[in-house]
Amino acid sequence: SIPILGFCYKKNLMVKVSLYYSHVIFWVENVVIILMFYIYELSLVPQIYIKTFVKLTGVNSASQFFRLTLYWVAFGLPMLLFTCLQDSMNLVKLLKTNT
Repeated sequence: SIPILGFCYKKNLMVKVSLYYSHVIFWVENVVIILMFYIYELSLVPQIYIKTFVKLTGVNSASQFFRLTLYWVAFGLPMLLFTCLQDSMNLVKLLKTNT
């Protein structure tokens, strides 16, 4: 709040500067939250990948097991990483509606 004290002599200028200052502080605080959220989701990726792989062992048919396993090995990790990125972008969109 100290940087905006110099603009107190004009009300219109003070309102504009304080609004800009509040937006900057809002996003500085939320960048930390977004990064923590993304790191948390990335930490869950190995657990989800392995758990899904273990669940595939419960498939009855051998041909279906091999087909699903090949699909999961090829596309599982990119799908999980894309989902993490998409969740983080949804958080950013949610925060943008708040400003």
